[in-house]
Amino acid sequence: MNEFVKNIVSSMNVDEDTAKSATGALLKAARENLSSEDYSKLAENVENVDGLIAQSPQEKKPEQGIKEAAQGLLGRATEALGGESGGSIGLGALLAAAGLKPDQMPDFVQKFLDYIQEKVGSDITGNMLSKMSGLLDLKSGDV
Repeated sequence: MNEFVKNIVSSMNVDEDTAKSATGALLKAARENLSSEDYSKLAENVENVDGLIAQSPQEKKPEQGIKEAAQGLLGRATEALGGESGGSIGLGALLAAAGLKPDQMPDFVQKFLDYIQEKVGSDITGNMLSKMSGLLDLKSGDV
């Protein structure tokens, strides 16, 4: 995913740490939501998945992670609105914790999904969209 991170840095005008952290956040959510078979295929075909997950807000700042997000302002909002880890508010909170601005999220999510589809095909990308329902909302900017 190094090429993906470089593309995000150049095309979206974000720094490398933000690109890695946001990418790691979505990969970690994928690991938690996809079947073990789908995630294994993704991890086999996409370079540096574990390294990027280690850069995610859930790993670098566990107090801002999905389960611990209820401690922070975004987490309280997520909880109040009935958000969950795979939902748009939960994923949006993670991308915000990674450093993305709300107006950057649709483009980032679209680029992420396009890259994953190129590497592992539409079946796994479709499973990500169905298991991580918030991706559709983020992609369309409905958050």
